Amino acid sequence: MANALTLKINTKEFDEAIGIMLEKFPENLRKIVYRGETIFEGEIIENLSRKQRWGQGGKWLGEGDPNVLGLVTGRLRASVRAMPPKMAGNTVKGTINTGGGVNAEGGTKGMGVSGSMVGQMVKYARKHEFGLGVSRRPYIQPAFESKKDEVASVIRGEIVDFLKSKGHCPHCGLPI
Repeated sequence: MANALTLKINTKEFDEAIGIMLEKFPENLRKIVYRGETIFEGEIIENLSRKQRWGQGGKWLGEGDPNVLGLVTGRLRASVRAMPPKMAGNTVKGTINTGGGVNAEGGTKGMGVSGSMVGQMVKYARKHEFGLGVSRRPYIQPAFESKKDEVASVIRGEIVDFLKSKGHCPHCGLPI
């Protein structure tokens, strides 16, 4: 069972340009990745905004598809947050938290890409995504699958546009 979903963008066509971004414009690269994260965040929220299908205590209300997690209280939906990306060597790591909280040390706990709402724990977030003790009703994986191509395209496009605006070739990163 995976706790994280990974989006890797094929950069063969502009690996050197990515190197230039990492070396000279890391903050701009983080902002570009964050824009991609917000697309995933919006789709996860959309997945959690469906009409109520389950009542509190897990009682089926008889509406819609019982295999889809719908809106009951809105706590899980409210916990979805795209976090500012972090740099780790030549990797920019973006995180979308759902269902977690802040621990005593100030760090987050929860599901990682799938984990955080400051001050509010939504313990059932992981249960529904992975089917732990309940019927599996994923809301993160479908969002990831439906938006990964769009996010990759947005990130690629924004990198190309940024490098052009700075007078660099969008494919090799060299000054033009």
